[in-house]
Order: sequence, then C-alpha cells, then structure tokens
Amino acid sequence: MAFTLQTLREQAAAGEDSTRQFKSRIDNADSLAAEMAAFANANGGVIFIGVQDDGTLSGITSRVDRQRRQPACPQPACGADAEHSS
Repeated sequence: MAFTLQTLREQAAAGEDSTRQFKSRIDNADSLAAEMAAFANANGGVIFIGVQDDGTLSGITSRVDRQRRQPACPQPACGADAEHSS
C-alpha cells in the first residue's frame, strides 16, 4: 500500500480504529509487538509510525540523526573520571 502525503494526512485525520493505529515513537518494542499481534489475529491493519494519537504528523528521528545532534563531550569532562575530579 503506497501513501502520498495527502493520503497520510487523510488517514491521520480519520483517527485510530480497529485497522488503523498511530505510534508517535517506536522505542517501546513490546507496545509495537502487541499492535502487530492484534492485527495478525484480526483482519489486519496499518500502524502509522510518527503519528500522534490525535492524528498530528510528528515524524520520527533516526538514531543516527539523534547522535549527530547530541553535543560532543570533550575528554576528560565525560565519563567516570569526571565524577571523581575536583
């Protein structure tokens, strides 16, 4: 199933139901697995990742993007040595 941005917006505006669920993040594997199992045991469905429960398209950030934005911490200011210095 291919979606255009317009189709995605329409699906998000329609809200969640028994065949359409929204996940704003995918950091909870158990929650995602439960949704997948529920769809597998029923008539199927679509999980929209990066969509808030209210239908807002929030998007997702990859782990690589988060690591790039995380400020670098110069040594030895980071790590165990920093905790014991002073």
